[in-house]
Amino acid sequence: LYLGAESALLLALLAVSVSPAADFWRLALPIAAVCLLLPWGLLAALRYLPAGGWCRAGAAFLWLAAYTWVFPWSIERLLLLCGEEVWPLHSFGPRPDFADWQDPYLVAQNVEALVVLAFLLLAVVCFAVAWRRRKKG
Repeated sequence: LYLGAESALLLALLAVSVSPAADFWRLALPIAAVCLLLPWGLLAALRYLPAGGWCRAGAAFLWLAAYTWVFPWSIERLLLLCGEEVWPLHSFGPRPDFADWQDPYLVAQNVEALVVLAFLLLAVVCFAVAWRRRKKG
């Protein structure tokens, strides 16, 4: 209920503050919808998934990894669909080059890849703990 109210208030604030009004429907609403996928996905994983706590935590970390992987690409594609200029374009998911930590674009790709790997590792750990606890009985 709280997240629904917060989401509605966010969309109402965007509707009131975005000028001209056509930019709300064209640009602000799609981007806000993509951004709201993160908390709603976490809510679904942590609250409504019919599993134990460790499995829910693992699912939440998987959602975080997937969202981190797709978010930059999806926002840039929405901007392109709206006629905005975006450069440089992200590929689908990070393309790290761990040998180069000087170029700011590659540093961002490296950090993004490390964050995705960390979320995946945490998901595996949570699922392993859940499996071990279930096996013990």
